[in-house]
This record gives sequence, structure tokens and C-alpha cells, in this order.
Amino acid sequence: MRRLKRILCSMGLKSALLLCVLLLNITVLFLLSKTIEESAYSQLSAPRFSEDLIKEGNTYRLEGDWAEFLEQNDCWALLMDHEGQVIWSLRKPESIPDHFTVGDVAAMTRWYIEDYPVKVWRRDDGLLVLAAPKYEVAKYDFYYSTQNMALAVLWPPGLLLINIVVLMVLSIRSLKKDFRRRSDARTLWIAGVSHDIRTPLSVVLGYAGQMEDNPELGAPFREKAGIIRAQSERIRELVSDLNLSNKLDNGLYPMEKSDFSPVALARQVVIDLLNREEERIEIDFAADEAAARLMVKGDPALVRRMLENLLNNSVRHNPSGCAMGLSVRVGRFKTCVIEVWDDGKGLDKAQLRKLNHPSLDRNLPEHGLGLRLVYQIARAHRGRARFGLSESGGFKCTIVLPAWGKTKK
Repeated sequence: MRRLKRILCSMGLKSALLLCVLLLNITVLFLLSKTIEESAYSQLSAPRFSEDLIKEGNTYRLEGDWAEFLEQNDCWALLMDHEGQVIWSLRKPESIPDHFTVGDVAAMTRWYIEDYPVKVWRRDDGLLVLAAPKYEVAKYDFYYSTQNMALAVLWPPGLLLINIVVLMVLSIRSLKKDFRRRSDARTLWIAGVSHDIRTPLSVVLGYAGQMEDNPELGAPFREKAGIIRAQSERIRELVSDLNLSNKLDNGLYPMEKSDFSPVALARQVVIDLLNREEERIEIDFAADEAAARLMVKGDPALVRRMLENLLNNSVRHNPSGCAMGLSVRVGRFKTCVIEVWDDGKGLDKAQLRKLNHPSLDRNLPEHGLGLRLVYQIARAHRGRARFGLSESGGFKCTIVLPAWGKTKK
């Protein structure tokens, strides 16, 4: 869970940074649009101006504060009749003529009058022209098809969606690089520790074995030497499990797949366990006739390691002894189902949840790395491992592996 939080935090920081860049772009565009809106040209409302320009006989009266506005913003206005003659004006520059041709009117409606950006409004008595200061705005003439204009409403959300997708892609790429770097560092560290611990551990095992077999030492000392040897072997197994777990996590383990009989392999694992003189155990082995003919494609060494971990787990966590069982049968869709169980103390719900969903919590439960390795090996074979309780309340693991090979004749 801590690892997931760190990953989400890292991804969140990178996404937040990119999102800030996107928001900055949007803010700049918004400020630019506000600058345009606040210009004198945008505030010149031709319809409102026309309403306030009232004809009284042969003269015109301008109501409101338009005269003050035109003076403060260096704007001007004129009204021409239908023949192009100017019949009213306010602050009109001297360079602007008093009569306009049809061509002049056509030009000003789309462009400028001597570089003055203008707005026009048709009235019953002529054409109203409102002009802003030179070079305040740029006027361009664009043409769009009606189909494109109908789709224009989709452009803003579309652009936003594209930006979000780009942000996500960049965040994921950055996250993958960060994860790969951390994974490589962890792999190198585990490999280095495993290499460094191998030599001193071999020395401890050698001396402990000699002391355990030395008849000149008293029984208590030989017993302690035996404990040292057993625990040292346990450390060696843990280091080996740690290496294998890390390689399976990162796809670095070179699996050597072949067709093998799961029944023959499971039977050999049981025989090897029973031949260990120091263990007093009871184990029941069962395999139906269909399972005896089944062949599975996979790495037999890994599957053997998986079964040994399960059986050793039952022995280790039930020091006073327990009944154990291992069965192989054919499941649905021609799958190989392997079950390992005991009548020992079992596990509680919290431990089972951690074992069945190791990605939710990186902390190992009491039964630890060995059972996590079982989960990983099953996944590496495109199968699954499910941990639960046996009928007697002890530990139980059900492994389902796909049957990639042919049926044995």
C-alpha cells in the first residue's frame, strides 16, 4: 500500500506540474481575450449607438454618454445617407471624405477606412459608421463551411481532451521510467546482498554441521549447533526466495518451459519430503486417473519449488505436527488443479486477504515470502493460486494451471 501511495504521489506531482502548464496557457488565452474585450473597438456597440442617435427634423441629437466615450477613446462616428453623403458626424478626422462611393462602402463594411477599424449599422435614413483608433485591432476576413461551423462547438472540449490525454501519456511515460529505475536499483541491491551473504553463510553452515556431528561435544551443544545449521539453511532459502520473487516480479527469470506430468512431479515432491528423517509428518497423496494422463507446459523446477514451499510452510508453522495432503486432479476446461492442505492452525482473514491480494499490501504476512512466491509462480504460468482454510480449519492452497501440453497416452 505504501508503494502504491508513493507511485500515485509521484504521478500526481508530475500530472500537477503539467496541468499547471495547461492552466497557464488557458490563463494567457483568457487574458488576451479580456484585453480584446476591453478595447474601445469592442465597446463600440453600433445598435446601441444607433438607438441613441435621434433625428429631430433636419438635425440629429446624440443621447447618453457616447460623446464623452468617443473623446476619451479617440473614436469618431458618422452617418451617411443612401447616396453616400455624410449627413452627420462627430469627431470625424479631416482626412475622411464627406462623400463615399459604393466601393468605399463595400470596403469599410469588411475592412477599414484609412486604417481606422470600423463598425457599420444600417438605419432607415442611411448607414451609421463607428471608428476606433488606428491599429487598435486587426480585422481579417475568414470563410468557413457550414459543416465546419456546426462542429466548431466541439473544438474547445476536443482540444481540452487532447491536452488531458497528452498529460496522461507524459505522466505514464515518466512513471514507467521512474518505476524501471527503482526496479533496476532494487534488483542490483538484492543481487549484491545475495552474493555477499553467500560466503559467510556457507562458513556458518560448515562449522555448524561439523559441531553437530562431533561426538566429543555434549548433546546440548550438538543440539544448538543443529539449530544454528537449520536456521542458516532457512536464511539461505529466504535469500533464494527473495531473488526468485524479485526476478518474477520484473520478468527477469529465464523460464525453461517443457511438457511435464504434474502428478509425477507432485509425487516426487511428497517422496522427498517423507524421506527427510528429521521430520515426522503424515501426508496423504491423491491423483485421479485423468490427472495421471495430463501433461502441463511450464517450468517444472518452478512448479516443484512452489509445491515444496507449500508443504514446508505447513511443516514449519505446525511444529507439534499435523496431517497434510496433496492432490492433483483435472479441473474445468482441461486445467490442472493442485490442492495442498493441512489440519494445523491455519490463517486468519487478514492474512488470507494479504496472500490473495499481495498488490494491496507490500507487508508480508506471518507466512511470508514463501507463499507470495507460490502466488507469483502460478501467475508466471498463466494460472492462479488461491489461499484459504481446509475443512478442518487448517491451511489450504488451490492452484489452477492451464493444460498447454498434450494428454499423455
